[in-house]
Amino acid sequence: VSSPEYVFSEKIHQLINENKIINIGNEQKYDIEKIISSKPDVIFTNYVPNFSNTYDILKKNGIEIIFLDEYSEQNPMEKTKYLLLFGKLFDAEEKAEKSYKNIENNYQKIKQLSMTMPHKPRVICNEMYGSQWFVPGGKSFVSKLIADAGGNYFLKDNTESVSVPLSFEEVFVKSENVSYWINISPHRNKKELLVLNPNYSKMKVFNSGSLFMINNREKDNANDYFESGVVRCDLVLRDYFKIFHPDDKTFQKEPLICKFEKRKGKVNTIIEGYEGETEDFKLLAKEIKQFLGVGGSFKDEQIIIQGDYRDKIMAFLKDKGFKV
Repeated sequence: VSSPEYVFSEKIHQLINENKIINIGNEQKYDIEKIISSKPDVIFTNYVPNFSNTYDILKKNGIEIIFLDEYSEQNPMEKTKYLLLFGKLFDAEEKAEKSYKNIENNYQKIKQLSMTMPHKPRVICNEMYGSQWFVPGGKSFVSKLIADAGGNYFLKDNTESVSVPLSFEEVFVKSENVSYWINISPHRNKKELLVLNPNYSKMKVFNSGSLFMINNREKDNANDYFESGVVRCDLVLRDYFKIFHPDDKTFQKEPLICKFEKRKGKVNTIIEGYEGETEDFKLLAKEIKQFLGVGGSFKDEQIIIQGDYRDKIMAFLKDKGFKV
């Protein structure tokens, strides 16, 4: 794997630490000797013209290269279909097909639900970089996700599938009736946004709308929105639906329970009631232990923290967007 600092998966990092997965450098400079000496059966990568010499060296050493272009797909479910490709390659077709069907069914249910919503709020996304505001074109996968979640994308009539550079003035005019501003880079508060561009304060959505960043599953340089979010478009669609239709209770989760309990005479704080993937709950357990600097464990779908830290844990979970 290259550039592991951008990998969110805890499992991948664990395998790297155990030397079961090799770090072969980054996209600017691959460690060719390490790649060749590890004798891989195949390399999966996106095609970069400047690396044509590198590709030739690897092929001459008997290494197969498969170029992936999921980034060019503008239908979210077409990106998800790459599960079927890897299922075929790794002799796991049945498992891949089952996963794909599950995601497809989830996606279609949310899409159908969004069609029943009486209000389609206007939406903008991304932010300024330098003197330009790069926004997804009207035929992009982001535009489709917004539409399928029951949103009214402010550039939906645009015919581009790539990013479209606009000036602040152009976005300002088009965002007059916008209610939601999504896919903002991680910032701690609005003040940080204003430091980058004071003109944001002139926008109605900045002052009275709702702003959402893509930082709910972030760790150092890694962001799961750009990792599992590429394949799990149903989860991204669900989040967009919840943002655009906050009064709908379809996806309202039960709160996590944080409780005091004595086990074998020792005080513990127990967290239970998580409705997501078990691996995500385990990752949350690790984050809580690191935050508190104390011991704990994960067992029987419960996080067990040594000591009574209910107030601190509840505050920590609320900051991460959980109901507790």
